[in-house]
Amino acid sequence: HDDEDGDTTSDIKLQIEDEGAFPTFIPKIREITFSSKMALEHGQKVLYVTERAVFRLTEQGLKLIEVAPGIDVEKDILAQMDFKPIVVEEDIKPMDQRIFEKDKMNLYDDFFDLERGLDTRVEYNQDTNTMYLDLSGFYVNDAETVDNSFELFEGVLEKLTKGGQQRVNLVVNYDGFDIRDELEEMWFHLSRKNEEKYYSTVSRIKGKR
Repeated sequence: HDDEDGDTTSDIKLQIEDEGAFPTFIPKIREITFSSKMALEHGQKVLYVTERAVFRLTEQGLKLIEVAPGIDVEKDILAQMDFKPIVVEEDIKPMDQRIFEKDKMNLYDDFFDLERGLDTRVEYNQDTNTMYLDLSGFYVNDAETVDNSFELFEGVLEKLTKGGQQRVNLVVNYDGFDIRDELEEMWFHLSRKNEEKYYSTVSRIKGKR
């Protein structure tokens, strides 16, 4: 498959035929439309996704976390950047190969099956004793989803807080979160219960409340 940048996929491998005229990542820009500093201050999880790789924003800078199949990290990524990202080989995973296939990716379950995607929605920072819960884009349309969600949350919190004996700080991202009107009271009642038992502080980023 050919695309506008001259990249092709063959046997689930990306092959670079011609490099683009302009680099994706540069050290300086003329205008700031997104502040990574503010995103970090608000506990937002930020990913930079290209056709070759995925980077995560960290306190130390951009970290390479995923690479497309067939891509050489040194030649196809690092050599094409004007600055060096954080690279820890054992932390780099392959990008989802479904991205490069012709068939549909069937993303519905990935986005709305909270249990299967919980490992990507919850992070814990031991240094700050903070749990980051990413509910961005999550849709709640029935009471079963509410019950299942909080059962999962509480399972994680029980381990982190040793059954509520020690509290954690919570930063929850509600950006793009949506819930049926009749379920709001149920959801936030359970949220308050968790707040009373598990959290020292709670910070919320955007969302329907």
